[in-house]
Amino acid sequence: MKKYPIEQGEDPAQQKRLDFASLSNKETQVKRLEFSEEQLSFALDAARMVFWDWNLQTGKASWSSNFVHLYGLDVDSQEKSYEAFLSTVHPEDRQLIEQDAQKSLQSKRDSSVEYRIILPDGKIRWIRSQYKFFYDEQGNPVKKTGIDIDITERKLAEIKIKDGLKEKEVLLQEIHHRVKNNLQVVSSLLDLQSMHIDSPTLLEVFRDFQNRVKAMAIVHQQLYESNNLSQINLAVYIRSLTENLFQVYSIVPAKVSLILDLDNVSLKIDAAISCGLIINELINNAIKHAFNESTQGVIKLSLTKDESKNITLIVGDNGIGLPENWELPNSHPLEFQLVNALVQQLEGTIEYNCYCGTKFCIRIPCD
Repeated sequence: MKKYPIEQGEDPAQQKRLDFASLSNKETQVKRLEFSEEQLSFALDAARMVFWDWNLQTGKASWSSNFVHLYGLDVDSQEKSYEAFLSTVHPEDRQLIEQDAQKSLQSKRDSSVEYRIILPDGKIRWIRSQYKFFYDEQGNPVKKTGIDIDITERKLAEIKIKDGLKEKEVLLQEIHHRVKNNLQVVSSLLDLQSMHIDSPTLLEVFRDFQNRVKAMAIVHQQLYESNNLSQINLAVYIRSLTENLFQVYSIVPAKVSLILDLDNVSLKIDAAISCGLIINELINNAIKHAFNESTQGVIKLSLTKDESKNITLIVGDNGIGLPENWELPNSHPLEFQLVNALVQQLEGTIEYNCYCGTKFCIRIPCD
C-alpha cells in the first residue's frame, strides 16, 4: 500500500475541527442576532413603538415587524408603501401630516406630528411620529425615516382632564351668575325698602349700600360673560361701574362730566372687587359733595401699570375740595374709612391733595 506523506499544516482532523468551529461560530452569531431581533421586537411591542423608512425616489417603504399590528394593516399583504400607511390615517388628519412634512422640508429640521389612525374594527388610536428627511449631495430629499409611538392612553387622559376643566369652568360661571343674581336681589330689596323711608339721611345710606352691592355684582357679571374666570379686566370693570353710578344719580354731562384714561390692566377677582369698591366710594363722594350748583363739574379717573407691574389709580375732581387740615385716617364719613381699609388690605399706599379740588393717588403692588 502506497503511503502519501501529509504535508505540514494539512492535518485532516485539524481541518475538520477548524471547519466545525467556524460553522459553530456562524451559527452562534446567527442565533445571537435572532435573539437580539426578538429582544428588540419585544421592547418595541412593550413600548407600542414602531420604526419605518420611506424611499422617496421609489415610493417603497420598509418597517419593523410590529408596524402592521399597530396600524391594523393586513399581515399577509406584501404592500409596503406610503399609500398603505396613509389609508389608516383619520381623513381629518391627513392634511396635517402633509403640512408638517412640508414645514420640515422647508426648514430641513427634524419634526414630530400627532395624528389619529382608524383600525379595521373602527377603533381610533393616537400616534406620535418623530421623523427626519435625508438629502443627497444636491440637497434633494431622498429618504424619510421615523419612529411612531402609540400615545392613545396619554391623549385620552388629556381629553378627560380638558373635559373636567371645561365642566368646572361651566360650574364656576354658573356660580358667578347666581352670585350676581343674588346681589341683584339684595339691591332690589334695598330699593324697595328705601321707598318707605322719609328721612333723606337714611335714604342716602340705603343708596350707598345699593351702590356697593352693585359694584360687587358687576364683577360677577363680568366673570360670567368672560372666558377668563380668574382675572378681571379692570378697565372694562371701571367703565361699567362709573356708568352705573352716573345712572343712579341721574347725572347729565352738562352738569358733571367724566374723563377716563385707562390702561388695559387685569387683576384677580379679590383685588378687582377691592379696587371697585375704592372707586365706587371716591366717585360716589365726588358726585354728592364736590360740586355746587354753579360749578361745571369734572371727574377724572386714570389707571396705569408701570414696568414693575405696579398699578396707579388716580381719582380727582375740580370741586370745592376738602376741609383744611383734613386727614384720611381721622376722617369720619364711612366711605373714606372704607377706602383707607381697602388700600391697606391691598398692601397699597394712598396720597391725596385737597387743594383746587380733590385728588387721590393710590398705588397697588400687583403680582
